[in-house]
Amino acid sequence: MNYSYERWEKDFLNEMAIKKFSFSGNHYIAFIERLLLENEGLSNAEILNKEKYQFLPRNMIADSWCKKIYPKLKQYKFDYRDDNENPDGKYEKNYADVRAWLISQFFSDFVKTIPPQSSIEIWQQLWDKAEDNSQQQLQIFKY
Repeated sequence: MNYSYERWEKDFLNEMAIKKFSFSGNHYIAFIERLLLENEGLSNAEILNKEKYQFLPRNMIADSWCKKIYPKLKQYKFDYRDDNENPDGKYEKNYADVRAWLISQFFSDFVKTIPPQSSIEIWQQLWDKAEDNSQQQLQIFKY
């Protein structure tokens, strides 16, 4: 089974946003859209120019991250400040840093919850769990 971040990105971010951090509404949209790999090179304005988000305020993503998302990540020990170089405590870490932190902290546990998708994957899991007994010999005893 493919357990790569790229394969499970949307499911993982959705689980983090809803179940882990309890984001909803605009905060949910800001969290998901800002962390998607497909949006990595886009500005907040470019993300909000997508047809489905044109009704949202232009500063919604930045406001959500500053007021709700970064403080929530801090509760989970995400160090979003560079205290040595930035004593006034502005948000210095970028979204790629947040994504990398989420992957390192939570992705391995998320992967464990993914059920097999097909019978081939179920058999592969059984195969992986099976013990290699190719070096064992069968002894036949006569009574």
